[in-house]
Amino acid sequence: MIYEPVMRAGADFMMAFQGVSPALEWPMRVLTFFGEESFYMIVITLIFWCFDQRFAVRLLGLLVLSSFLTDICKLALHSPRAYWWDASVQALVSESSYGPPSGHSSNGIALWGYAGYYLKRTTGRSWVLPLCIVIGLSIGISRMYLGVHFPHDVILGWLLGGSALLGMIFLGEGFLSWYTHLTGRARVVVAMLVVFFVIGVGVALKLVLADIADDPIWVENALADQPGERIDPRSLKNFANLAGVAFALAMGGSLYQKHARFLSQGSGLQLLGRYLLGIVGVFAIRAGLSYLFGSGDDPVALALRFVRYFLIVFWALYLAPLLFLRLKLARSPTPV
Repeated sequence: MIYEPVMRAGADFMMAFQGVSPALEWPMRVLTFFGEESFYMIVITLIFWCFDQRFAVRLLGLLVLSSFLTDICKLALHSPRAYWWDASVQALVSESSYGPPSGHSSNGIALWGYAGYYLKRTTGRSWVLPLCIVIGLSIGISRMYLGVHFPHDVILGWLLGGSALLGMIFLGEGFLSWYTHLTGRARVVVAMLVVFFVIGVGVALKLVLADIADDPIWVENALADQPGERIDPRSLKNFANLAGVAFALAMGGSLYQKHARFLSQGSGLQLLGRYLLGIVGVFAIRAGLSYLFGSGDDPVALALRFVRYFLIVFWALYLAPLLFLRLKLARSPTPV
């Protein structure tokens, strides 16, 4: 566990921060939303369908990498969130996973940082990069105000997200070039190995923690602050999600390149039609399969969760573009 005096100092800072003004709550909630799964679904699909497929695919790949590293570290550190550890810290939102590192902070600095880097290179607007970095950092700061992360959680998240960002900038293109030159069969094998690796790491970490008990006061404090919201910090749900997304990114991306490539340009009505049709499909799959499959952490539930996230991304990358072409909402770059 993180050294307790550090947590004490962090909790005191958070309570002072929360005491600055209640008017900060909604701006902080908005900033936190900029690091949520739903926000990334809305924005990355918009970029892919209407603006720049290359950019969107890299953002999605970076999201998988940053989230995977974060989930590994959460289980490895198995440390509490601020409001679990100190009942005096008020949580304005509830979370069920371990605390450090902050996933919002790591994903925020990774994705917003990459967005700034990419847009600066492609548009030449130098102000975009610092703006995006400020937004990425602000997402982490919002998590302290909302009571769910100590300052050290946020700092660790920034460092982890920054590492993922640098990895994408300096190594990402080389990896993508290597992967795209593989045969179709080799791509499937690599994708399956990634799935087994992601799930295997999660299972291995959970087994390592099997004989290590969490402090029962964490559950008591969490329930006292957020009644009805039980914590489940050792769940493998996120690992199943990421495995499904990674497999769909590999398979859907390959099929898109072969059969569903389209030009991002189009009339205003075409762009609107693409986005509305596509995003309705994304959230219909997400909500519909969540209702049908239910929730849980047993092997069957995790397998169904893998299927749900696979289908969300497979729809976005392959099935929706096929539909756009059929409905004349997009044009193929080459005559069909």
